[in-house]
Amino acid sequence: MIRPTRKGLVVVGLGFIPAILVVLLDGRFWALWPLAAVLIGIAVAIDAALMPGRGQVDIDLTIPERLPLGQPSAVGLTIHAHSRFLFGRRVELMAELEPALGQATPITLDFDAEGLLQAELPLRPSRRGPHRWLAFWVRWQSPLGLMERTIREARDQTIRVLPDLAAVERAALSYLLRNDPFSGHSRQRFIGEGSEFDGLVEFQPGHDSRSLDWKATARHRKLLVREHRAETNHHVVIALDTGRLMCEPIDGLTRLDHAIHATLMLSWAALKAQDRVAVCGFDERLVMHHESRGGVHAIGGIRERLAALEYSFAETNFTLSLAQISQRLRRRSLLVVLTEFNDAIVAGLMRDALERLSRRHLVLFVSLRSPELKELALSRPGDLADVNRAVVAAGLVAERRAVLSQLKRDGVHVLDVDAADLSSALVNRYLDILRRELV
Repeated sequence: MIRPTRKGLVVVGLGFIPAILVVLLDGRFWALWPLAAVLIGIAVAIDAALMPGRGQVDIDLTIPERLPLGQPSAVGLTIHAHSRFLFGRRVELMAELEPALGQATPITLDFDAEGLLQAELPLRPSRRGPHRWLAFWVRWQSPLGLMERTIREARDQTIRVLPDLAAVERAALSYLLRNDPFSGHSRQRFIGEGSEFDGLVEFQPGHDSRSLDWKATARHRKLLVREHRAETNHHVVIALDTGRLMCEPIDGLTRLDHAIHATLMLSWAALKAQDRVAVCGFDERLVMHHESRGGVHAIGGIRERLAALEYSFAETNFTLSLAQISQRLRRRSLLVVLTEFNDAIVAGLMRDALERLSRRHLVLFVSLRSPELKELALSRPGDLADVNRAVVAAGLVAERRAVLSQLKRDGVHVLDVDAADLSSALVNRYLDILRRELV
């Protein structure tokens, strides 16, 4: 597509002004009007003819098949111009893509002296699932800048947006190196607090004298104490609510995506701690169940199943969904439920279902605080409308606090945190449960 630039319109307008003025002053020079039009038309036509066409430009796009959710990414771009009229000239680039892949903003760059342009188009996916890269737009100007050509390079390609497993592993490894009772020197922090025999060590000041092994002491002729550690091979079941309330965005990602990121980090920690992990998703019914697996290598399969979870706009049916999950639990397990609620009726049904599960399993209820609700409740009102909003928000906060307190009284462990603290707080609670051998 070819069209005049702003500069071209200004030049054409200024070119006609002298001819118009002369004709207005003396009608005998009316011939200047068509003469000016012909000269301007010839100049524009020559400029447009010298402008390089699509065949004089090679475009190479490197579009990845997968992108990590919520992380800055880029698409590699190389443009090689075969026309000297583009050497050192400026071009404008823009991607045509689905909004979930990122914001499509124009980028202005320059060809080098040899007609080569290399760039990276920034992307930041905000939703999981398959999304389409539709096309790529390039625009450049004619040698005099009077005209511009816009081309659309169709590149209909599907990009899968997956949870960022690399970031999860880095965060989990960094966290576990400081806190993990099962690896490295940090293990010594929790030795002696479990029930599984770990080994015999020589008595040191600070050891509990009740741990002395007198038979081993007599045999080796030095004081030896028995050390224990927390048991392994627990069953950890992580259930994610995919219903309507979990589609609410917080800090650029939905509640569900925050929950998936935390689930991956908890799964990685549990697998490394030699526990077995199962994941499932539910809304009005159970929509996904991934059988328990052991070993760190299982994290890839867990990510694939979590990435396939769809955003649902159905109301969550806690009674049916949690009953279906309970039917699949063959032994006592740590059941982590990541969900959300917003009214007393739904909260009552949820409490009843969780209370029944807590009779046989250790249930950890996890929810995310709403930053908007907290801000409204604590903000200083400026008018009557602000007062009304603050009162309603404070009432919702109080109602939420009451539901969480009731869950604790029912024997359910509760974790209610901000989105930024979810992953670390969840892993920390998991390690605390292991250390106390509550499962």
